Amino acid sequence: MRILSLLKNDLRRLFKDVGVMLSLLLIPLVFMVPTILNTDFETLDLDDDEKSEGTPLVIADYDGGEVALDYIKELDTNLKVEQNFSGDVLAEYELQDDPRCAQPSPACDEAVGRARLLDGSLSGVLVIPEGLTTAFKDGKHTNVALFFDPGGDALVATQIQKISQGLAIKVALTKQIDGAKGDFTDLSSVSDPKVQAEIDKILNQNTSIGTGKETAIHVDEVSPVGFTEKKKLGPVEQGIPQTSVLFIFMLPMFLTMWVREEQESGLLKRLLSTPAGKADMIIDKLLFGVLVCLVQMFIIVGLGILASTYKGHPVSIDIPGFLVLTLALSASSASIGLFISSTRLPSSTGLVPMLLGGLLGGALLFLDYLPAFMLPFSYIVPQRYGMVGYLDLVARGGTLVSILPEAGILCMFTLFFAGIAIWRLDLLD
Repeated sequence: MRILSLLKNDLRRLFKDVGVMLSLLLIPLVFMVPTILNTDFETLDLDDDEKSEGTPLVIADYDGGEVALDYIKELDTNLKVEQNFSGDVLAEYELQDDPRCAQPSPACDEAVGRARLLDGSLSGVLVIPEGLTTAFKDGKHTNVALFFDPGGDALVATQIQKISQGLAIKVALTKQIDGAKGDFTDLSSVSDPKVQAEIDKILNQNTSIGTGKETAIHVDEVSPVGFTEKKKLGPVEQGIPQTSVLFIFMLPMFLTMWVREEQESGLLKRLLSTPAGKADMIIDKLLFGVLVCLVQMFIIVGLGILASTYKGHPVSIDIPGFLVLTLALSASSASIGLFISSTRLPSSTGLVPMLLGGLLGGALLFLDYLPAFMLPFSYIVPQRYGMVGYLDLVARGGTLVSILPEAGILCMFTLFFAGIAIWRLDLLD
């Protein structure tokens, strides 16, 4: 009953401070709303190959040789290659009277490509120089030029660049290997007949085993036990865990300022002099912080789910698992805030758990992208376990049982920091 009275008092104070209340409710939307508005829901179900196949790339082939044609063929399987422009396209860019476009030619393709780069309707133009095939056969290095719009979509430009580089390496290696096979066969013609027979046997042997279709090396795709294949994560599914974990840890700074205000006004000492003791006050502040976080999470997750469902890309999440994980994560965040407020550290110190923990725990940058030397440090911040738990629920179809280990670790964080806060309160009496 004493704890409930303390909690009501905190809630009354919060409702009176409209600015603080609105900031706690609206700040999470600053990150979540742009994520929703910038998400192309129509392409979320496509894999990377399907997305890149629709990316246009104009190629001006001044070489026309075997190597260039093979390169263009490979590019056409991954991107939408465009060449040999005429008619309406030339008229659109006022090139119908240009001498370069008197007939389809590489020079005309380059002119159209550059014009489209200027108006932003194209992300890249690839120019293959004359003599590429001859230079390749002579073992000479030759560059192809990729032009892109520096003010355009950087992700698309990078995608085109990486695909072009990778396929150039593939074509070069394929040609070199094919040439090496020919040289090897030519050299074998002057060898001993037994050696020739062995080489022919190796080159022409059947790669299958027995009468079956299995090859000598056979790889099966095996999924981990309990793994359920889910749709690829879209920005909303990624944004829900990241935004949730990041903003739950705004709570330490908020609680530090909240308790410091009680200290300065003398309210803290008055509360400690009542039958409501130190433990009651700590539990009250934990519950208060958890309630604030729950409201934030309902806004973030609810908005993300509603937007995705409205756009035909529903996000499913296990409600019991979500509630338990959010309660545990919120309690750990609140306990850190109480720990900071029980020290002589300034209130701004409350930002440190949010920023540093967000970086190490995967809320600012996914754990997969962290440098190897930073990964061990991620295990000492609660954000890591919140991110892993939310990703289990959103991306892997996890349930309450699957997030219990993370929830248990978060409860240990809560007990540790809350215990220190109770001990430190003796120093403030």
